[in-house]
Amino acid sequence: MDEVDGEEYIIRRIPPGRPGQDTVLPPHGERATSATLMLRVNEIGLSCSRKLITSPEQLLAQIGKSTEDGWSVCTWKVSDIPDDLQVVVTPSEPPELDPGHCVIRPKPGKSFTKKLASKLAKKSTIVLRGDIIE
Repeated sequence: MDEVDGEEYIIRRIPPGRPGQDTVLPPHGERATSATLMLRVNEIGLSCSRKLITSPEQLLAQIGKSTEDGWSVCTWKVSDIPDDLQVVVTPSEPPELDPGHCVIRPKPGKSFTKKLASKLAKKSTIVLRGDIIE
């Protein structure tokens, strides 16, 4: 699979938090939390999209959500992704759902750890901020 160029920006959806669980720091602020960037069971990487192909608004529209639903979108410059991770082009299913789909995954021989999720979170920037849902 092809790696995404280091000069590109990628984006990822951030779900709304639940009471007592913020997904953006500071609350309703500037970056994603590491908890939103941990892999779930059986995942091999974090699903993202290439910003030059898919806009933040389009990314939310793919799942029928918006900032009014509390969803946010964060971004990274690919060259800012921690060294143990890589960003690879990965077609979505179906491919027309997200033509810019890519995945942040560990490089061969590496693991996606909590420490890497924390580093990734600290490098993220919120580009679409979800409404506060109380």
